[in-house]
Amino acid sequence: MKSAPCTRTSARGSRTSPGTGCATPPPAAVPSSDLGTYPVSFAHLLLGPPDQVRAWADLTDDGVDESTAMILGYDSGAMAVLSCSLSAEDARGAVVHGTEGRIEIPTDFYNPQTVILRRDGHDPQTLVAEPQSGNGYGHQAREVMRCLREKRTQSDLVPLQGTLDVMGTLDKVRELVGVRYPGE
Repeated sequence: MKSAPCTRTSARGSRTSPGTGCATPPPAAVPSSDLGTYPVSFAHLLLGPPDQVRAWADLTDDGVDESTAMILGYDSGAMAVLSCSLSAEDARGAVVHGTEGRIEIPTDFYNPQTVILRRDGHDPQTLVAEPQSGNGYGHQAREVMRCLREKRTQSDLVPLQGTLDVMGTLDKVRELVGVRYPGE
């Protein structure tokens, strides 16, 4: 594909209170800063830091953003449409739209097992990932260990500035939806 003008991802998680079966996050839990890290990081990997951020959230009585929707806009015309939720069931998929088709990750975009390439005028092509052990974090742990062994303070794969850019976007989302951390 020539470009990726739009990405769409979502993430879902839940924290269950012991003995209740109810999803209730602890007071300091903020899904946009926790679960939102995954779709925002995915958008940053594809498109870089956004030029504009819009966000909406459903806040609990405790001020926790139970579900959050975000649109990241880019001066190039690209956009990322993202969401995360503690309560809404979701496949945690992603779709990347390009000028000549799209790439679909049906489930768990952060650790995909299959990817479907849909090019205009062609039959869909399903790509199957090589089997992995664990839940998708192994590559991160291996990279951290490599950096520690080499006495590096950051990884070339995800430099500090990339992490700061993602956190800057998440902080803007928190500001827009009205979520405040204790002590702020």
